[in-house]
Amino acid sequence: MPGLSGRLTTFNQKNYHGELLAITPTETPFLTAIGGLSKGGGDTTSREFEWQYYDLRDPDVARQRLEGADAPTAEARQRANITNVVEIHHEAIDVSYTAQAAREQYAGANIGGTPNPVTDELSWQRAREIEQKARDIEVTLLRGVYAKPSDNVTPRKTRGIIEAARNPAGDAGGHPTSIAAAGQAFTSAASTDLLTANAHGYADGDQVILSGLTASGPLAADTVYYVRNSSTNTFKLAAMLGGAAIDIAADGSGTVAKLTALDEAAIVGALQTTWEDGGIRQQDTATIMVNAWNKRRLSKVFVTDKGYQEQSREVGGVRVQTIMTDFGELNVMLNRHLPAHKAVICSLEQCEPIFLRIPKKGVFFVEELAKTGSSDKEQLYGEIGLKYGNPYAHHVITGTTVR
Repeated sequence: MPGLSGRLTTFNQKNYHGELLAITPTETPFLTAIGGLSKGGGDTTSREFEWQYYDLRDPDVARQRLEGADAPTAEARQRANITNVVEIHHEAIDVSYTAQAAREQYAGANIGGTPNPVTDELSWQRAREIEQKARDIEVTLLRGVYAKPSDNVTPRKTRGIIEAARNPAGDAGGHPTSIAAAGQAFTSAASTDLLTANAHGYADGDQVILSGLTASGPLAADTVYYVRNSSTNTFKLAAMLGGAAIDIAADGSGTVAKLTALDEAAIVGALQTTWEDGGIRQQDTATIMVNAWNKRRLSKVFVTDKGYQEQSREVGGVRVQTIMTDFGELNVMLNRHLPAHKAVICSLEQCEPIFLRIPKKGVFFVEELAKTGSSDKEQLYGEIGLKYGNPYAHHVITGTTVR
């Protein structure tokens, strides 16, 4: 159902009899596990916040010294910093006096029975807005792409855990693993909606992902598409399996790659890289986050095929399952907000939300706005960013099939 924009009145919001069911899931597992909007987190007094890290040199079997020798050349370890920003989350609700009072003005079948369960429209709308805002924050802490503008024309955006794992210190390092097949260059034609890639080898129904796009709208990078109308050198794309071919608006080009099913080798390889760089050391918080299909893949590979008795436990108030790997017990956190073609290995103990605490108001709050008419107006406000600790303690696997 579409939402309402502007003031809520008895003309754009209807009351009905009977039980009121929520059809949209509201869980926010990553945000909840690392502290939530009320349980915990850190504070900052600036739009930007930072933390530090250092490393040690590799152990050396040849560091022995001679008897009676002068002191060796002095050595020291350097420190480096990582920065992120808090982003602003700001929404408003506006409910007319009439809408608050006319609780028994029904628009459905006026047959009596269970009365309207919404007895306070303003409070009900406030609660829904908070739920929506928590979902927004969950998504941005996962998928946020860092932005630190030099003016107030565009908003600040915090770096989410996927970008942090892929490019943790704003450099070329990081722990990205793509298991997609090697990419192939393609051109796209608006006149035919065909993509051309010589001897591409794709079959109808194959799942692919695009990158390096020029034009080719409405095709988008880092989005899963399905091959259809495949021939030796050409094919079309659909947004869903068996769906209609996408109407390409402009000629363009890019790179296309076929997705690959998540398997044990990819997972264990990513775990090894993360462990070698100091991640997933705390077994109770070592976690892999996946969407629905990759959760099924993990269950097959590590539970069904190996005969492992799956366990469960709570991490930060979130119920997770566990699997046994070469690098210890690993939490499996099902997260519907994670892109379906990605999996994120995360050392949860390294992560926490950071808030810009507003004096005399708090970190995420609701306050009444000035009266301008016969309605009650409130705003929800908070500034939040992600601290992710050791920049090499996380890993993102991308290019996985989604079904």
